[in-house]
Amino acid sequence: MLAESTKEFRKMTDAEKVVTVKDLIRGYQEEVDSLTKRARSSDGAFFSLYKDLYEAPDPAEALKLAAAARPRAAASSLELEKLKAEVAAYEAEFKELKNQDITIRTLEEKLEDLEEAMDKQVAEQVEAVKAEIETDANRRVDEARGVP
Repeated sequence: MLAESTKEFRKMTDAEKVVTVKDLIRGYQEEVDSLTKRARSSDGAFFSLYKDLYEAPDPAEALKLAAAARPRAAASSLELEKLKAEVAAYEAEFKELKNQDITIRTLEEKLEDLEEAMDKQVAEQVEAVKAEIETDANRRVDEARGVP
């Protein structure tokens, strides 16, 4: 709006300029006042922000601590991976041991069954031999007595 008024003012004759110059100057003064008010407001906001930033602690120490902690974090990560691998190996070994335990139990049961079968077979053979010996002994006794 002020730019349009200025363009019109330039096109006017000197007599018209004298009459309208006060309005044009008043418009420029209002614009200068408005710009001054905006400048003060922005300066106040800038200095408020600057004051807060100035009072904030220096981030250099925090950055140094973070940089110093980074190798430890990398080492911790490496150690974590190593421990995970170790746990996986233990789990595989435990699974294998579990399978071996089941196999051992199965074999022990088979062994007990075979021992029982063998004991039975030995007992039967002992009974058979004992019966044979008794029969043979009875026959000899009868022969010795003279009984045909």
